[in-house]
Order: sequence, then structure tokens, then C-alpha cells
Amino acid sequence: MELQTKENSIQELKNENVEKEERILTKKDVTKSWWLWWLSVEVSNSFERLQALACCISMIPILRKLYKNEDDFRAGLKRHLQFFNTESTWGAITLGVAVAMEEQKAMGKQIPDEAINSVKTGLMGPFAGIGDTINWYSTIIYICRSYMFCRL
Repeated sequence: MELQTKENSIQELKNENVEKEERILTKKDVTKSWWLWWLSVEVSNSFERLQALACCISMIPILRKLYKNEDDFRAGLKRHLQFFNTESTWGAITLGVAVAMEEQKAMGKQIPDEAINSVKTGLMGPFAGIGDTINWYSTIIYICRSYMFCRL
């Protein structure tokens, strides 16, 4: 009985912390960023930085809202213009993590610039592998099946 009361009190504390947690960004801001990513990710590839321009474009409204100081805004843009390449559908998850880290940085948490880039770099490979496997593998299977049915 005592263990259950402790668990309940811990859960209540967690709920209070979640309710008290302040946010700068709204769901609308994050959705707008996602749409910008989705619309520009395959259009803006360059040989030098691949999808970095799409990442930066999708972060512009987020950074504008988070950083009122022009120097901080420019530093954020430079942060997201670093090399970036992942699978376009699943890469949005990496972008969401970067948005969350930028929000925490803007709220005063001690998050170094290198940490944001390191997390993006660390996640882009695994999500590229997952996305290519799920998205492209199933596409190839359907192409092969349609070819076999046409030959019958």
C-alpha cells in the first residue's frame, strides 16, 4: 500500500512538472516547419551540403520566433546550413529533435551549438537507413510483382 502511494505521488509530481513546463513554440509553428521541410527537401539538394538548405528553410520560422536578437538568429541559420543528408520522409523526425533542442536553448538551457549539430548528424544516418528500407524496399517489391503479373 505504501509503495502504491509513493508511485502516485511521483506520478503527480511528474504531471505537475509537465503542466508547468513552458513552451515558446506552438503546434502550428512545428506544423509549418514540417510543411516547409516536406515541400523543399527533394528540391533543394546541392552537391556540397545536400539537404542542408531544406533543413535551414524549414527552421527559419522557428528561429525567427525563438531568437529576437538578429545575431542569435543568424547563428541559428548557420547552425542548420551544415551538411545534412537523410531519407526525406523519415528525416522530419531529426528536424523535430532539432526544433526541440533549439526551443530549449532559447529558453535558457545550456545547449552548445555543437550538440545540436551532433544530434542531427547522429540521427540522419539511422533514419536514412530505416526510411530507405521501409519506403524503397516495398516499392521495389511492388515493381517486381507488377512485372511478374504482366508476364503471365
